Amino acid sequence: MQGQERDVISLSLTLGKFDSALQRASFFFLPNRLNVAITRARVKRIIVGSSHLTLGNFGTLKLQAWADLFQDFLSSCHHVSRLKPVSRKPRAVLSKV
Repeated sequence: MQGQERDVISLSLTLGKFDSALQRASFFFLPNRLNVAITRARVKRIIVGSSHLTLGNFGTLKLQAWADLFQDFLSSCHHVSRLKPVSRKPRAVLSKV
């Protein structure tokens, strides 16, 4: 997206495991990367991820400052909805007789 604009930008900060996400935090919160991702949208920005990611305790002051900055950004955003965790209950199976 460097140097380009789009009407809608979707930014995914998701991984399958929370621990993996904490390990990738330096990539997720890199200020230059986030700046490009969120400033290229003309109309709407959609960010998908867990807000709990910003609550981690990071090993370096620089990474902690990046996470705090991102948390400030999230606090200033309009939250449309919060999804509830998916239930892992088995679903009923319908069969034709």
